[in-house]
Amino acid sequence: MSNKGIKSKFTDLNFRPLNCGRRIRASSVSAALEKLDERALHQCFLDELNLAGFPRGVKEKIIKKGLRDPDALRDWISLIKARYLARKISRVEYVYLTYDPVIFFHEERLFIGRAYDDLKELDHQMLGIEKKYGLASNQCWEKGAGPPEHVVLQERWEELADEKIIETLVEFGLEDLGKMFSENRDRLDDLNERGRRAVKFRHETVPALRDIISRYEACARQVVEAKAYSAAVILLGSCIEGVLLLRCLNSPCKASRVAKSIRRGLRPKNFEDITSWRFATLIEVCLQALWLPHISTEFVEYDSASLAHMLRHLRDCIHPGKMAREKPWIEFEERDYQDANAIYLALASQFK
Repeated sequence: MSNKGIKSKFTDLNFRPLNCGRRIRASSVSAALEKLDERALHQCFLDELNLAGFPRGVKEKIIKKGLRDPDALRDWISLIKARYLARKISRVEYVYLTYDPVIFFHEERLFIGRAYDDLKELDHQMLGIEKKYGLASNQCWEKGAGPPEHVVLQERWEELADEKIIETLVEFGLEDLGKMFSENRDRLDDLNERGRRAVKFRHETVPALRDIISRYEACARQVVEAKAYSAAVILLGSCIEGVLLLRCLNSPCKASRVAKSIRRGLRPKNFEDITSWRFATLIEVCLQALWLPHISTEFVEYDSASLAHMLRHLRDCIHPGKMAREKPWIEFEERDYQDANAIYLALASQFK
């Protein structure tokens, strides 16, 4: 019997995605292009500044007058803003390179210039109380430990001083940081410290790697709460890669020596730059260096290298081609996350 003219129900399937992603609206595309235009325009503006020699002029002014000079500080902030808006520096670098100089300027104005009359008056009143109670000029009470009238004045002084910081930030065009100082100072302090490390300790690879692992762990926990199990599993795979990399960086000579002895397909191109090694190479080096011992329970002995490769394969599912080839139509579930988390904790505990 001929099948000619008979249409199989399986050949007419409309394979639309089972998870309906967001529909890209024309307004969203327009907004996206505006954002790209904004970035490009700021890059053009920065190029014009560079051609006009503005950065060199700012540096010369700072060398000559220092950041105590308000005009030099304004020019410095304008330059940093231009670099930030052109995506040449990160947000944390922008915060550190603007916030810290303004705080320095404020403190110079506060403690040397004595520019704030209302704070000077409070200083005078507190000094009178300190003299009344017999404190010498080099003595002071711990915070909240003095007489009630002194504590009240001290609290008022601190409130006013914070207001002056916000005013100074606004004075130099940093309204965004002034708002953050007022509403979420802990977040501002965190950004400032990250910026300080990014600028001054850029080559401190090991501490930076520890921080990255910690952040990825926290992100994995956060996305699990949103049931984004694919993201969580991939992050945990990256975490264990970081843990193995950290172990190799802590013994770089041995790691490089072992890397030269492993099979050719896994040998790194650069034996010295351990941060460039592939995930599979890190696993093999840690295995051959005896840094990946077997993990034993009451019932089973686990091969740590095999567990690490399991997480590596899960991490590699970030590549759409790999997923389409090896796991088509399959999505990660809570069970997959729990397995990945169990493997990660078991392996990471070997390196604590």
